[in-house]
Amino acid sequence: MLKFPLFSKKRTADELKLIRFVIQNFGYKPVHIQHFKQALTHKSILSEEALLQANERLEFLGDAILDAMLAHYLFDSYSQKTEGELTKMKSKVVRRENLNKIGESIGIRRLLEVELGSQEIHESMLGNALEALVGAIYLDKGFI
Repeated sequence: MLKFPLFSKKRTADELKLIRFVIQNFGYKPVHIQHFKQALTHKSILSEEALLQANERLEFLGDAILDAMLAHYLFDSYSQKTEGELTKMKSKVVRRENLNKIGESIGIRRLLEVELGSQEIHESMLGNALEALVGAIYLDKGFI
């Protein structure tokens, strides 16, 4: 039987768990799983030399993508609102507190790779990872 390298790559149990998580919560099947691994990698588990592999850059990108998508949605949905009103609406939705709650509710805590010693995962790490996941989807697919 011929094996094609493109189709024969076996996924690890952790990769399959991550793929299922993304499909269940975002309705999207990851193509480049590395983006999603990085989105769930907190800098606390990395050496100084590897910090660029943490989720912070993806968080930056995801934050901008969320802002753009929400601005577009509000612009289309509320044609009678002024720029100031739209800005207030957008800021209420993308508040850190809301992103943290969403991150908690979809179970990011179970997948987040973090090393905090005796400290617990701070809830802002969940919102940050949520933004990083949005950034990963964007890199993987573009605007969907």
